[in-house]
Amino acid sequence: MSAEPPMGTRHDPSHRWDLLLAIQNPTDADCLSAFATTEGVEMLSEYSNIVARAAKVFPRLPELLSTLPTELVAAGVQATLSGADIFAPVNLDDVGDVFS
Repeated sequence: MSAEPPMGTRHDPSHRWDLLLAIQNPTDADCLSAFATTEGVEMLSEYSNIVARAAKVFPRLPELLSTLPTELVAAGVQATLSGADIFAPVNLDDVGDVFS
């Protein structure tokens, strides 16, 4: 049994950051996907070329890398990849459903 994905399947660095290395011509989105795990954040945050490409999709990534723990950066990247706006304002008065 091979660990290789079936033919025609694209490697997804959001599951394992090192799959970014297996993509012949990675896109900016592929570079961002590699930051979706804590291991990816730890391993790739020092590579300014990868950070710069990922920042084309997620412009606040460099700021997050310099201020937040790796777990929160990875969670923010995952949320961004799923389409969530993690910087959208939140009405803190709307917490009634949480506690009722």
